[in-house]
Amino acid sequence: MKKLLFLLLLFITVSILLIKRPFSHEQKETIKKNDEVKNAETENKDQQIINTSSENTNENANQETAVLTVYPDDVYNILDFDRRNILSIGEQDEWGHCSIYCLAYAQAILYNRNNIDPYSYYDGEGAVWRWADYKDIALDNPLPVVLQSAYDEISKGIPVLFYVGDSYAKTAGHEEIIREASEHYVLLIGYRLNADYNNLKASDFYAADPASGYKINQDAYTPWVILTDSAPKTINGEYALFTSDDPDLHVPVVKAYIDTSRWADSVSDPIPAFYYQNNPS
Repeated sequence: MKKLLFLLLLFITVSILLIKRPFSHEQKETIKKNDEVKNAETENKDQQIINTSSENTNENANQETAVLTVYPDDVYNILDFDRRNILSIGEQDEWGHCSIYCLAYAQAILYNRNNIDPYSYYDGEGAVWRWADYKDIALDNPLPVVLQSAYDEISKGIPVLFYVGDSYAKTAGHEEIIREASEHYVLLIGYRLNADYNNLKASDFYAADPASGYKINQDAYTPWVILTDSAPKTINGEYALFTSDDPDLHVPVVKAYIDTSRWADSVSDPIPAFYYQNNPS
């Protein structure tokens, strides 16, 4: 028994001495090199994190700069459609019927059709909205909400009919020409690119107007107008805003620059009242 205890104590003593034995020069150099490699790897990882953070910061800064870019007031987000389809329908007649002409304009935009008969949406007394798959979404909402609804629908690619009155619009390109009506419908097809969504004004919207307005000659007119802030009008205390009830429709919305030197003033020479470009100067 004593012999076993002696051997056990001897084993423990030798183990302790081996553990405490100092490293050789070669061992120390190896440990030093390993530590240097580990430190270098750690520094590289830290630098990668810093670089990634810097890249994200620069990217965010670029995004903020893009958002803050100031465009001219005559740059709009406008539905992409063939303006000649609108011109092929023509202007409303002397009896008015602006609503059915706006419905025809909307169908021309949504389905890329021309020469649509506006009276196909008329029952002898007035416009039948459902025949064009349109419905009123304004109801009793306040004007700011109505304008935001118009903005949202256009953003989805849907032109909307809007009830206006008084001095309701300026003829695009001829802003000295003010259009007036006691009660009237226009078709909203775009909004100002730098419009403040939380503070929208009627004058932020671009529209196709079936009324004759400014004429170059007896057979020509320009339907393109910019609303005035006094344009919105109510019917029995409620604003009227009509949008398509067809869930499958979508017309691209593109950025367009309003070129004040070229206008669609003639049915025979349908120069667009706006042209599309990616980077307006």
